Amino acid sequence: MAKLQLRLVRGVLVERSVPRKSTARWVLFADKSTSSLASAQISIKPKSTIPQQICWLVHRRGSATFPPDRKRLMYLRRSVVQELQALGRKGPANTPNIFQVYNRFAQQVQPGMMEMSACVRALIESKAGGNAIDAADLLSVLGQLEDVVKHTSDHRDLVQFSWMLARLCRLRPSLPRSVLTRIPQKFEIVEARARPLLSRFDLRDMSLMAWAFAKSSTGSNEMFHDIGQAALGRLDQLDGRHVSNLLWAFATIRVEHELFSWIAGQLAAGGGNLQDFQQLDISNTIWAYATVQCQHPEFFSLVASVVNNRMHEFEAQGLATTCWSFASLKTQASFIPCIIEHLEANRLWAKLEPRQCAMLVWSFATLRHYGQVEAFCLLFADRCVLHQIDSFHGQDVSSFLWAMSTTRVEHTEISDALTRRASEIAHSLPAQAMSNIIWAAAKLQVRSPDLLDAFTTEATKRQFRSWPPVSITTFCWALAEMGHDHTELLSFVGTELQTRIRHFNDIDLATVVRLLRSPDLPANVILQHRRLLADIEEEAGRRHLPRTSETLLPQDTVASASCARSRDSLV
Repeated sequence: MAKLQLRLVRGVLVERSVPRKSTARWVLFADKSTSSLASAQISIKPKSTIPQQICWLVHRRGSATFPPDRKRLMYLRRSVVQELQALGRKGPANTPNIFQVYNRFAQQVQPGMMEMSACVRALIESKAGGNAIDAADLLSVLGQLEDVVKHTSDHRDLVQFSWMLARLCRLRPSLPRSVLTRIPQKFEIVEARARPLLSRFDLRDMSLMAWAFAKSSTGSNEMFHDIGQAALGRLDQLDGRHVSNLLWAFATIRVEHELFSWIAGQLAAGGGNLQDFQQLDISNTIWAYATVQCQHPEFFSLVASVVNNRMHEFEAQGLATTCWSFASLKTQASFIPCIIEHLEANRLWAKLEPRQCAMLVWSFATLRHYGQVEAFCLLFADRCVLHQIDSFHGQDVSSFLWAMSTTRVEHTEISDALTRRASEIAHSLPAQAMSNIIWAAAKLQVRSPDLLDAFTTEATKRQFRSWPPVSITTFCWALAEMGHDHTELLSFVGTELQTRIRHFNDIDLATVVRLLRSPDLPANVILQHRRLLADIEEEAGRRHLPRTSETLLPQDTVASASCARSRDSLV
């Protein structure tokens, strides 16, 4: 007789394997209402409803009727884990059921690390929203996990707990606030328990632990230093994914460690095979070195050679990240002139996102591959840039326009679209992005009244408070260059000069002097500008400011000095 194989947990079907024949016998089952064992023969047709009274025998604490069976109990634990995993894959709608299944299990059996982590992993996989997650239930599960972690001697429990906390943080802002506020405390507990046990960690455990802390922006520098020191003794376990995760974590929190030079030296000397690294591992590793500005010419030369030979393996994101990393360190690479051809031949342009487009053109301009910037604009304007223009963020717009202005590439459709996008998001732009965008627009001679009005209005609201001096002077210079009224903004510049003039360097002050001496300014501000010029002249007497001092000279004197220098150069 054919058998109907079922996996049930207290009446909930986990898995069913139905034979071809229409009937089967289920002999042994337990009735939850009486907790008594019974034997019966029942017929179940394929795809029929499973009677809810059928369930696996569960040991109830305090009941002497059924002594715990270790094999049966382990099967029950695995069944609960499978059920939680299945609920997690079904999406946010099943989030309440996840806690229901877990709590029902916890009423019968003391949950272990396996069941607790399965519950949290199911929540993470379901991508549950904040309204669907019950804060009390989640805090209860996390509290049970915390109790296990406090007394565990297995370092793998610490790694697993920290990983789950980091993944939960990625659900913000939908995660309940009461949960988010307690996660840093739980990371502190993990750190206190993990640091004495780091000698037991292998490179994989270290990379996962460091990744979790960096992803959650937590963890002390002392802990990362201890992880780095422990990792130095595990460099014989060099593996692409673990190395890239470890270095990514250190770079993300801006912790410099000798681990960077050690790993680069090992790989450059042949102590590790970079050819075994996946393309994503290579791009993440080189990104980490660029982020902490760690120079290692031999290692970068090796990476450039590997990328050049394996460019066919690289996706758009990995290629953009790698290119940006070399440009950030002002390091030339043989593969960069081939990127446009690779994107076109493999249709990777279809996968380029706005951030990656900006990273590529910025890198080309920084490394003076001006032809690559022009080729990118000509080939991919319609396919990558214009149809995604509403997804460009401030940094993307700033980097793209800067690259075009630096390389003197003219593409009216792109520049107009980028400046329009900048005017739409002016309220969210940081000071540096605003100054870079308006400077690039002035260099490209883009006439956009909407951009000028939006940026002037936003700068007037902020009154240059906390702006870097270079951003202030660049912004005002660009407005003057495009013939836009900036009289009111110069009054804010004067306020900043009175409070922090020493923060302005020689070029900044020389630029301010030229702006204050503009003949197009109204007469009612001349007296105020003279006072500011007097303050700048006094500052030039205290510091070595040659350009500012020369700009402060009367115009006829400056012209005579310029003619004298010209005659000297001819002689």
